[in-house]
Amino acid sequence: MFLIYCEYSKHSKRKFLYLMNGGKLVKLSKNILEDLAFYYENLAKYAENVRQLLYKYAGCQQKLSDFIKHLGGSGKIHGCIVDVERPDELEGFSYCHLFINPIDGKVTPYFAYDVKSRIVYKDFKTLLQAQNCCRLLENNYLRLEQEAPNNLPIVRYSETVGGWDGDGCIYDEESQIYGISRIIKSLQYCTEKNVVRLWNEDLLNYDFVNRIKHSNRINEVINDRLMMDAKFDFV
Repeated sequence: MFLIYCEYSKHSKRKFLYLMNGGKLVKLSKNILEDLAFYYENLAKYAENVRQLLYKYAGCQQKLSDFIKHLGGSGKIHGCIVDVERPDELEGFSYCHLFINPIDGKVTPYFAYDVKSRIVYKDFKTLLQAQNCCRLLENNYLRLEQEAPNNLPIVRYSETVGGWDGDGCIYDEESQIYGISRIIKSLQYCTEKNVVRLWNEDLLNYDFVNRIKHSNRINEVINDRLMMDAKFDFV
């Protein structure tokens, strides 16, 4: 956990403790120099609770990642997003993704060149059939659909959403998913790289974390208050 004690700008009246989240400074609620002892004493507990918090959600992501790899795709996990096709050797990017929402558990198959807009597909199969870069995965998916249909995970946007056109897709400019994904990615730094980049004192509460750990609902992974508190760190 990297902290800095400084004046944030020339207009600051005094120094405060800030958490370093990559290149950003996040002001902490306990932010005087003497509070260093608090973070030191609670760091190991906090890290373990974050691991427990993400346990079920990470498991869900990993299952989808393994399935995509089984089809011959990428399966790379970053934040809430799982990459589908293997990146082009020249560009190095995947454009087809699965977004797994930790709030409601909804999986969004989509294609996007950037974070400003995307084409959302009603299900994973429709995404594969629509994009030439997923031709190998489509063939493997269709083969598996014939040979072992019970082994196919259900990956669809929603059972009730309307507005699909004849191609089973809709155009979307909602950018909230990337804000949520950045929060999860910051927490993943703790579980994957042992670096704390987001601090929320709710995660020092064992009862809070244990309730989530033993819940069967993925929307219990992150509660609304944690999401709202964390959002302000990424504005």
